[in-house]
Amino acid sequence: MDPKWKAVSVPTSKTACSCDSGKAKWPSSLEAVWQNPTAYDALEDGPSYMPTKTASTTDRAAVARMVQANTYAGQKLADEVGGTRLVSLLTVMKALYLIHQTHHWRTNGASYYADHLLFQRIYEESLEYIDGMAERAIGTSNNPWVICPMKLAKGQLNVVHFFCEGNSQPSPEQMVNISLKAELAFLAFLKQVVEAMRQEGSSTDGVEDLIQGTASKHEEFVYLLQQRSR
Repeated sequence: MDPKWKAVSVPTSKTACSCDSGKAKWPSSLEAVWQNPTAYDALEDGPSYMPTKTASTTDRAAVARMVQANTYAGQKLADEVGGTRLVSLLTVMKALYLIHQTHHWRTNGASYYADHLLFQRIYEESLEYIDGMAERAIGTSNNPWVICPMKLAKGQLNVVHFFCEGNSQPSPEQMVNISLKAELAFLAFLKQVVEAMRQEGSSTDGVEDLIQGTASKHEEFVYLLQQRSR
């Protein structure tokens, strides 16, 4: 089969920007799947994984944006597949950190103090796993240059655009829903990365431990945000 991924009208980051006069949205029908995860160039073609079944087309589109962010996240070298996978996770985790931290600063209204502390708890507790993911990516690839600040920033922008575009002044309830949607999509994305690394044989016991710890912490975030949204 053709190893190239199947995509529907993937726009550029400029098209997706909320300040663009067209105000285009990422297509909810966007899906992709690799038929052959060994016959592609990760930097040129993007990642070799993509969910085909999630709870809704919105979830698929959300994870699709996270997947596309990986194109900018790391350098593709022959012995760096595992490290590049972890950089893709790092990219999304840093984007979520920024979203939650911004909500911490901007929340208001009757629930201000509780929400202020909730968002602070989420972004602060995620920092340990962000740091661990970065160090593991470098260690797995044995190459410190696998993490590039400009590529990380571009990938983060893609993810933040998806979840925050078109809503420059969200209400406290909308902030909670944005953070919740982002966390749910990240868990789906995390599962896809784990499966891809196992298939490639690029995972290790240490990587598995880190990813499981990351998943557990972000499941806790989902629980907290769900309680608040109710």
